[in-house]
Amino acid sequence: MEKSYANRLSEQIREQVSEFFNRESNKSSLITVTRVKLADSLKNASILLSVYPVTSEEEVLLFTKRRSTDIRNYLKKNIRTRYIPFLDFQIDDGEKNRQKIDALLQE
Repeated sequence: MEKSYANRLSEQIREQVSEFFNRESNKSSLITVTRVKLADSLKNASILLSVYPVTSEEEVLLFTKRRSTDIRNYLKKNIRTRYIPFLDFQIDDGEKNRQKIDALLQE
C-alpha cells in the first residue's frame, strides 16, 4: 500500500473519530485524538487519545470499548475507503509525558 494513501486514511480516521467524540461524548472530559497508527496491512488502527482531566482516562477507555462498533459504523458512513480497520483505543503516553515536561519547565 502507498504511504501517502495510508497517511491520508489515518488523517481521515483521526478527524472522523474526533468528530464522533465531539458529538457523542458526555462532555464531562475533553477527549483529543492525538494520533492514529495504522498497521501495514491497514486492517488495524491504534487510536491514541489524550484525556483531560487525567482522572477520566479509565472512563473514556470504557466509553470507547462500549461504542467501538458505533465508531466503526460512523467511519463507514463518513470515509470513502474499501475497508475500515478494526480500532484499538489507547492513552497516548507520549503526549502525557510531554505535558509533564512542560509543567516542570513552567515551574
